[in-house]
Amino acid sequence: MRRFEHPCLIPVMPLPRHDPDVEDAALEAARKVMIEYKSLLADDPYARLDFPATGRILAELVRGVRHTMSLMQDTAGVRVIVIYPADRMNETAANSLLKLLEEPPDRSLLLLLTDRLRDLPQTILSRCQQITMTPLAPEEIAAALTTRYGIDPVRSGPLSRLAGGSLRRARELAEGDLEARLDDGLEFLRSAAIAHPEKLFTALGAWTALDTRKELHDRLEAVSYWIREALIAGTGDTSAGSSAPSGTSTGEVASRMALRYSFDALAALLDEIERTRLAIEANVPGNLALMTLAIKISRMMR
Repeated sequence: MRRFEHPCLIPVMPLPRHDPDVEDAALEAARKVMIEYKSLLADDPYARLDFPATGRILAELVRGVRHTMSLMQDTAGVRVIVIYPADRMNETAANSLLKLLEEPPDRSLLLLLTDRLRDLPQTILSRCQQITMTPLAPEEIAAALTTRYGIDPVRSGPLSRLAGGSLRRARELAEGDLEARLDDGLEFLRSAAIAHPEKLFTALGAWTALDTRKELHDRLEAVSYWIREALIAGTGDTSAGSSAPSGTSTGEVASRMALRYSFDALAALLDEIERTRLAIEANVPGNLALMTLAIKISRMMR
């Protein structure tokens, strides 16, 4: 099962571009891509799957699933179809899936996995039972980073708090310059708080030049890190900032913020950062979303 080789398990994932007029080409591309993905997940269930930016789950794949299931009617056990990420289905594929959802074969289970629920058609959502997976606690992520992957505990603490509950994301962040990322987030927060035009525009220019929304989200997560540390410091927990790597500002920053700003004010800042992240996710231009956030930070941290 872990190697995705079980006869009753049917994974469906995005395909790279191919000739849309040749269905055999789509199925052959799917076969090659799935071999690669299965190999990665077999070695590490938390491996990152780099789906093509333009890759989509096409109608040919959904029709292929329906055909495969029709041939498995006499197979013992429950047949499980995993569609991931489900938000990558194009309109034709979603319409084809509707037929399967409305009249699912006996002994079948369809799992649609996504972290972008708003991008799924309402016609699909209305026919599914929604199960929200709880993010991992920072302590769980930090322990896994140290015990499974040998990452220094001095780094695993900040990484776990930057990862948004995802062990996979923490591992990705571990490959970059953690100290620079944290310093970058703190500099943006300071520049916005004091409304320093030159520093703020420099930061905004660098951030809006980033290629992907995920990179922007990472920067925003670095800003959130310091606010969360201040919230922890405000509770009297002396661990706030104590796990920050050498070279970055330490718990003194969190303690000063906790003394200067109320718990409610800091919590409101986190809410604004989350609204900014959701705005970028909804295709609001990054420069506009970040400038709006900077103005709000300036007003809230006076």
